[in-house]
Amino acid sequence: MAEKITWLEAIPLDAREELVHDLTSNENVNLVPLEINNSVYWIPIEVNMLIRALEDNRINELGTEDEGVA
Repeated sequence: MAEKITWLEAIPLDAREELVHDLTSNENVNLVPLEINNSVYWIPIEVNMLIRALEDNRINELGTEDEGVA
């Protein structure tokens, strides 16, 4: 079982219910968690794939604006 998050109790019940609904709705199917400095952000899966590709050096260096890349 997951550890209880104490800060969540500080949020009003109706806001907690809305938050849980938003996290479990079909609209967020393409979002994945990204943890930065102990904070979790929900980002589109495409952004996550780009981050992974950059980490694995699978993307060549992009040109500059002078080279016609904006």
